[in-house]
Amino acid sequence: MIPNCRSFAAACNAVAGTLCFLLLCVPTAGAQASRVGAALEGTVSDSSSARIPQAAITFRNTETNQSRVATTDGQGFFRADELAVGTYEVRLEHPGFAPGDCVYGVFGVQEYAVSDGSDVLKLDTALAPPTTYLGALGMTGLTAYFALLDVGKIRAGETVVISGAAGAVGSLAGQIAKLKGCRAIGIAGGQEKCSALVQKFGFDAAIDYKTENLRRALREHAPGGVDVYLDNVGGDVLDAVLTRLARGARVIICGAVSQYNADRVQGPANYLMLLVARASMTGMVIFDYQDRFPQATADLARWFRDGQIVSREHIVRGGVGDFPEALLKLFAGENTGKLILALDNG
Repeated sequence: MIPNCRSFAAACNAVAGTLCFLLLCVPTAGAQASRVGAALEGTVSDSSSARIPQAAITFRNTETNQSRVATTDGQGFFRADELAVGTYEVRLEHPGFAPGDCVYGVFGVQEYAVSDGSDVLKLDTALAPPTTYLGALGMTGLTAYFALLDVGKIRAGETVVISGAAGAVGSLAGQIAKLKGCRAIGIAGGQEKCSALVQKFGFDAAIDYKTENLRRALREHAPGGVDVYLDNVGGDVLDAVLTRLARGARVIICGAVSQYNADRVQGPANYLMLLVARASMTGMVIFDYQDRFPQATADLARWFRDGQIVSREHIVRGGVGDFPEALLKLFAGENTGKLILALDNG
């Protein structure tokens, strides 16, 4: 294990139960070796016991500070010649990564991780800080992207309403809707969040569901009806929006944060409005689009670089033991933007 690895743990808004982590270290591998005279030879393999070719192994004598590097061949075998008797620090380096690289992957709620490098993305920290890859350029950005463009099939001139709009997915979705020429209306709880939607994220309007009559506000801000609704909360908010659907509307079920901890889940009472509006309601899970992540990530990165979308993170500092408490902030609606637990030893 490489010491001083750091990770950011993210409470992910995209899909309930999905936890994304940013690991700031080089993935490592396992090794087996035996002494042959003055040489050391053996094999290097990944976590599935598959041999790793072209892996660099550094042997540093802790007394003389002299180092020798051995590289595995095509079958994962290595041989380090002329190693004097002594104590050595051994470092295994993945051929696709260098010490100090920032990488992203789906790991556990933990401080350290071992990876063979598969399904791990090297981050471009010259484009954006590492935390941005947990939000706008990460899973939540991808969720907003595919929800609106693939499932919702938004078109310029349409009215797009987003609940949970101040969260990680919602705040990005509103920006993507505006970028594509739509009118974006966000629903959030509290004046501070609603102000951020308009002033920071560029929404055309924001509705405070805590203080406003939601149906009346929707009639005011969407007089022609709602063409696309991205639902992140479910419950009463979903029911209210269903009464304002335009003909041929598309409802995207992305989450239902109001229902996750409910003793009795509340389904939509106004579902017959789908029939009246000739509308559709479709659930989406981000992992169905995994084969298209590279292109979507490239689009999001370009928009971020050009200033067409912005990222906001709600960072809570603490340790792994603080993760449950940090996660509860998500369900209490305390975050604006991506909720991230940054480890104190990072």
